Amino acid sequence: MFISNNWLHELTGTKLDPPEIRDRLTNVGLAVDAVEARADDFVLDVEVPSNRGDCLSHVGIARELSVIDRSKVQSPKFKVPNTKNKTTDFATVEIRDPDLCPRYAARIARGLKIAPSPEWLVKKLEAIGQRPINNVADITNYVLHELGQPLHAFDLAKLAENRIVVRRARQGETIKTLDGVDRKLDREMLVIADANKAVAVAGVMGGEASQIHQDTFSTKPLLAFAYLVLVGSLIGFTAYAWLIRNVRTSVVSTYAYVNPVVAVALGAIFLNEAIGATTLLAGVAIVLAVVLIVRGRSAPAPAPAAEIRAAAPGATLAA
Repeated sequence: MFISNNWLHELTGTKLDPPEIRDRLTNVGLAVDAVEARADDFVLDVEVPSNRGDCLSHVGIARELSVIDRSKVQSPKFKVPNTKNKTTDFATVEIRDPDLCPRYAARIARGLKIAPSPEWLVKKLEAIGQRPINNVADITNYVLHELGQPLHAFDLAKLAENRIVVRRARQGETIKTLDGVDRKLDREMLVIADANKAVAVAGVMGGEASQIHQDTFSTKPLLAFAYLVLVGSLIGFTAYAWLIRNVRTSVVSTYAYVNPVVAVALGAIFLNEAIGATTLLAGVAIVLAVVLIVRGRSAPAPAPAAEIRAAAPGATLAA
């Protein structure tokens, strides 16, 4: 995972230089494979082990660094404003498969103008190898890399009946993802759909049909921000791992779900297949459910309003 040195310094105020950060992180189990100069920044290639899902973001690495050098993390500050309108006045979210997705949230931003991102945002994304697209798409990537919270922006005008439906894919259902590839889905895959069709493969990649374009808002000045919080059970992790293997795509949002719980779940599955250890499997499933419920209750908020406004001045949010 690429981590920007400048970004770390903004978050921590650390006085360590990039080689020192490399050595100190490596010594605590976060191996830094390389330090590369990019423009006016240095980028650290951090190998985050599967038991350190908390470090899959700049804030996560900043917290670790602050412990190492006794500095203080300057957590991103934002305020979600009160609004006159509610998201439910314009759109609905329905979860049909709570075992795979116990929580899904959305907000609507109005009055946005799709445009190139401001220079500060472009520089941060380019430093860590992300290609800038536009201000809306870029801010979702920014929040992902800063906080570790995957987000996705839909053009609400392209969602049938202004609906988000979280469900399993229908057998034989297809979707063209953002990389232009037509993908065949099956019932083991979780998708984000509108009233008629799948518009994203949950936690993996969005669909081309509902992506943000320069002409977004020409008919409806509305934008939906949504995020998949957790895959909520042992069965869910099994399906999710299988989904990633079959879709065969590598994106940062996929990696953001990797944590020790996944490792334990998959290990139990393989053990169960090998020796029929159903009692052990049931016990692990119970432990996983408790862990996931606790973590789900402390899930981070949707896209910080201040950062949305910084990327797209004049935007307003519906609660």
